This record gives sequence, C-alpha cells and structure tokens, in this order.
Amino acid sequence: MEFWSERDGLVGNTWSILPLKNETLAASGDDIQVLDKDRSRWRSWLPLRGASHLEEGPGNTILAASRSEELWQVSAQGKALRKSAPTEITATAEDGDGRLWASGAGIYRVNFVNQRLDLQSQTLPIPGALIQNMRFDGSGGLWACGDLGLLHKEGANWRLFSSKDGLEESSCRNFAFDQQQDIWYSYQSLFPGLTLIRNPAGSRPSFQFIEGGDAAGRSYGSFFESDRRGWLWRGSPEGVYVADVKEAEEGHWLLLNRTDGLPAVDTNRQSFRQDRDGSVWFGADNSVIHLFPPDDLVHPRYSPSVFISAFSWNGGAPVLAANVEEFRSGSDLVAHVGALQMDRRNALHLRYRLLPDQTAWQASPNLDLHLGKLHWGAHTLQVQAALGTGPWSEASFAELRVLKPFWLSWPALIGFTAMGSAAAGVAARWQRKQAQRAKKVFPEIAEWRLAVLSPEIQSLKGGVLDSRFEVGKILGRGGFATVAEGKDLKKDARRCAVKIFHQKFADKDWLTKRFRHEVLALEQIRHPNVVSIYGHGMTPEGAPYLVMEFIEGQTMRSFLEAGMIPREKAASYLRQIGCALREIHAHSICHRDLKPENLMIRDVASPGQEIALIDFSIAIVKDPDETLHGLSRAAGTIYYMAPEQAIGYADATSDIYSLAKIVIEMLTGQRLSALLPNASIDLPERVAELLSETPSGLSAFSIELIAQALEYHPRRRPSDAGEFANRIAGDLERGGNDVETKSK
Repeated sequence: MEFWSERDGLVGNTWSILPLKNETLAASGDDIQVLDKDRSRWRSWLPLRGASHLEEGPGNTILAASRSEELWQVSAQGKALRKSAPTEITATAEDGDGRLWASGAGIYRVNFVNQRLDLQSQTLPIPGALIQNMRFDGSGGLWACGDLGLLHKEGANWRLFSSKDGLEESSCRNFAFDQQQDIWYSYQSLFPGLTLIRNPAGSRPSFQFIEGGDAAGRSYGSFFESDRRGWLWRGSPEGVYVADVKEAEEGHWLLLNRTDGLPAVDTNRQSFRQDRDGSVWFGADNSVIHLFPPDDLVHPRYSPSVFISAFSWNGGAPVLAANVEEFRSGSDLVAHVGALQMDRRNALHLRYRLLPDQTAWQASPNLDLHLGKLHWGAHTLQVQAALGTGPWSEASFAELRVLKPFWLSWPALIGFTAMGSAAAGVAARWQRKQAQRAKKVFPEIAEWRLAVLSPEIQSLKGGVLDSRFEVGKILGRGGFATVAEGKDLKKDARRCAVKIFHQKFADKDWLTKRFRHEVLALEQIRHPNVVSIYGHGMTPEGAPYLVMEFIEGQTMRSFLEAGMIPREKAASYLRQIGCALREIHAHSICHRDLKPENLMIRDVASPGQEIALIDFSIAIVKDPDETLHGLSRAAGTIYYMAPEQAIGYADATSDIYSLAKIVIEMLTGQRLSALLPNASIDLPERVAELLSETPSGLSAFSIELIAQALEYHPRRRPSDAGEFANRIAGDLERGGNDVETKSK
C-alpha cells in the first residue's frame, strides 16, 4: 500500500484519481495535482475550482469536470484547450462510437465546437434531476442514476427504473456492472441493503433485494465499482467493502478499515480507480491510498495462526497461559486468544470447544472467550481460526484443571457438622435480639446529613434572597450545588427551587462561567418542556444562586428502574424531548448532559407538557465571546456522552447521540451498556442488529436512524432533534407497520 496525505502536498479531499501511462493525476480541493516522479509528493498541475472528476479524453487529452464551474479539455502537459459554459458536472464517459457524454445537473452530449465544448442537454423523463453517476455497459448502452432512479438510453428515448418497477426506493447514490453486465444498485439514503438487477437491458429485468447488515454494511456508498477480477468495491464512511459476485449475493463483504491497516477510512465520492497493473486507487478524508490487493484477498488460501495467550478470572488481570494450569472452583474464566494476523483482521473468524463436555465448535465474535464457571476436573480448550471463507487452522489447545470446591474436602465436612450443632443454640438467641431491635425507632437523618454537607445553605434556611425568594428545606445536593425548596414572595408565594452553588467553588472562574451559561441558556428559552427560570443572583456569602420552576414529579430514571416504558407513552415523551432540544438548539444551546436523571415527568400536566428538561449547568451557549466552535471543558455523564465531548466539543448532534441511548433504554428497560457490553466503534451496526431482533415496533428506517445517531463522527448523525424524535415516535404510535415511512 502507498499512502499520501496533506503533509505530502495534497490540498483537500480527493474526488477523482487518474493513473496515466507516465504519471498520476488527482482532483484535490480546488486543484488538479500530479504525483512527483519519486512518488513522494503531490504538486499543483492545473488550478480548477471545484474539481470533481478526471477522465482520459480524445487525442491524448484529459477531461476535467468541475462541480461549480465548467467542463475542461486539457492537454497532457496541463494546458487548457477548451471549456464549456458554466455547468455543474460530476462525471464524463465515452461511448463505443467515440462520443463523449457528461452528467451532473442533467445529462449532456459533449461536442467540440472550435475553441469551446458545447454541452447538448438531453431530455430526461424528469427535468432538472441530479445525476449522481453515469457509465456505459459492455454493449455501449448508456446508463445513469440519480434522484429520479435508474435511466437507460434506448435509441432516442430514456427508460426509467424506479420504485414502481421493483426498487426499494427510487433515489440512487451509485451503481456498478458486474462481469455478467448485471447492475448492482446502491441507494442514496442509509437504506439497509442493495438491489441486484439481472438482465437490466432486457424486456423483463428481475430485481433481487439483498439485505445489509454486519457483513454487508449499509447501501450508502461513496463509490461502487467492479474491477477486472470481477470483484465489487464499495466505499463507505467506515472503510472499503470488497466481495466477488457470489459473496455479494449472499451479503458477505470483506471490510477493510484501520483494523486492517488503512490509514484513513471515510472514502470520497467517485474516487475509486483501477490501474493498469490491477492495483486500485481511492481517496479517503484528505488522503490518497494506492492498494495492491493480493489475488486471494476475497478468498484467502491460507489459515491464520492463533494461540491461547492468557487466562483471566473474576475480572482480574490476564495471566500468561504458560504460568497457570489450575483454577479455584467457582472462578469465572476468560481465555484470551492471540493472533499475528494483521491484514484482513476484520475477516478473522474464531471458533472453540471445551473438551470433554463440549464437542461441537462454537463461534466467537472476538478474541476473548468467556468460558464461565466450569465444573471441577480436567478440561482441554481448543481454538481454530479462519480468514473469511478460507480454511480453518490447526487447533491450538491448552490444558486446564478446576480444583474441587472447598466444601467437598474432609476438613470442611467435619467443620459443617460441628457448626450445625452450634447453630441451633445461636438461632434462638438471635431471634430474641431481632425482636428487641425491631421495637427501636431510628431518627430520620437524611435532611440532617444534607445540612451538614451544605453549610452555605444552612445559614440561609428561612432567609430571603433578593427580598423575594424565601429559602426552605434542602431537597438534594450535587457535586457543585445544593437545591432547596423555596417560595417566590412576589408571586403569591408560589413554590420554586433554589439552586445555590457551593461556597468552596465560588472563586473558581470555570464554575462562574458554568453558572453564567446556565442562566444565559434558561433566560433565552420559554418552552413548556424546558424548566423555567425565575431569577438569579449572589448570596450574602458570595455564592451564585439560581431560582427555577418547582416541578412536582419524578425523574425518568425512577420510571426506568421499574422496566421499559409503554410504547405509546414512550412516543409522547420522545416527541416532547425532541421539541425541547429543537428549541434550545435553535438558540445555539447544547445541553451536553441529556440523561433520564435530567428529564422530569410531572405528576399533573397537560398533554404534551409532561416532560421537563432540567439542569443546564454544563450547557454550551455558542456566544462568540464565550466559546470557539463549541469548544469548552470536557463535561457530561460518561455513559450518555457523545465521543467528542471527551475533548470538550459539543453540538446539536451530541444531544441527539444521548437521546438515542435514552430511546433504547425506554424501549428495552435496560441500558445499552448492559445490552451490548462489548460494543465500541461498531456500536451503530450492533444497535441496528439489536433493535431488529427486539419487538420494539420500529420500522427498518427508524432502526437505521437510531443507529446513525450513535455514529462516532458527529457529521454522520442526524442534525435535527425534532425530526429525529418525530420519525421514531410516529413508528411507535403506529406499531412500526407503516411501509411508507420505510421508503422515505
């Protein structure tokens, strides 16, 4: 593999790569660049704003397309020869008769007229359609796909394939021909699957939908191509998928990403290109990757080597397998497997069995084998590995022995007998003491403990702040503030909640800023699903305080402790949370600590006003004088935090990430960490699989939407909290049977 990035001269995302006989060009940023002869750096070859596609043209020339300007014909030396009128162009292609075509904001026949390129617009079934991709089949037939579906030029007319003909949805992102000239159709949205169109140019083509999943990824692809070997290549935000036609039909794709050694994974649109020597090029992030795939990439001819490296038990640290042979009875065992397989690591399959009891092989999704608590005696652990569809390796094994439990030894049995004799006498005395203890009444000390821990509020109890807010009994205490019950004497003594920050933090600049953010956030919002602010100020001792609406009710956490929330109620709550988040996001406020503990469910409320979002103490208010692009101190509750919050960044999608976890918790009654304890970067895929197997009433579209909200990168998540919530809530209200929702 060869790899270049911005440090090697690239100036932006690489949208197209063109390997020529003597040099290699790349459309990168607003420039066409060329690779130096020593293959170490890229340098400018021809400036072109919005450069998007490069193709070999007639007479040893190059066609360079631009999304924002024109189509150019350029000499092999980088001299501009002709250009078209300003038109958005994304791709070019040459048919079997040597005629040139272009696509973008339509489809055009390219004519050479003196010193310019004339783009002759074609009449399409739906005018103004955006064409994502265009190519010719083996017979010279022109095909294109875009918003309207799949187009085929038949003489002077166009034939349109859409959802009415057998596609799951019309909108197309990409398509590719395999060696049989069948078409693989990739959808524009995050639709979970592909469609194989057999005999597409015939009078009766057939449509086969192939489900997506862990081994197939999502249908959405930045590129979709077929190489000379007959392999299909798909680019995606998580890496590159490759498969032969047979494996692709079965939904089995090999994923290449950072685990396999790729230095960048978020592949760029239409950037794939096969070189004359069979190697492949593609752009990912702001990088260019040149890959030399081995002939057995898709079907490995060898088996990987694995070995049993260590054991751990009862959650302890691993111990080398060579240093341990015996384990105490009742130990919860985990065997750790080592592997020297580096390339195609994602295709590494593992299976094991524990003789003599377990003779059948059991597959394992990872290299840590949870053996559980074994009965006492000798055991033999055997492990095998394979790469994809390749052969299984020879079994690696380890001998282990579980000792007899202590209670089966003779000293223990004698001791139990003696203890039994004494127990009868002790039991009577114990019952008498228990009866006496039951008669004693212990005082309630909860409020006393809170008072001792919150000296700054103890002196204020019964007092009045700002000649208006009377401070009452303590309701609760957090890490930075104490909340007390209060009365607003200027508003008919209405109940309120007085939040007083701890005195020991009063001189901390970051806490003062946190208090200011909460005040600023709440002062901007007037919404039935967001807690209201009544006032704020400083106590006589110099501690900041905030007076808010008193909400009678319980947190969502108390409801979740009793189990899952009924579907209709969950839909109502979700719509209200979505409304609250949409409102605060419209004011450029990110909550950053969305969790069931910060969602109050009122005891008495009008429909649509049951939920109230509270605690804005770590919210980000995107004021240019206060923050820079959302950057601040890392804050939030670890379990619900989006990944970017660990470095202090947050935006609207960070709250949507937290909301997705709450949705799963409402529908299952369990935290996601309990449902998927080993999920990490593969969390979206694992969640989609989990929800598909759970009777949640969600459609495939909503399941994919929730999975998308848990993406690692904020850019790949939904950005509108209200739309996100309403889509899923609609499914819950209908029971997930709305086919129309699925196809949108």
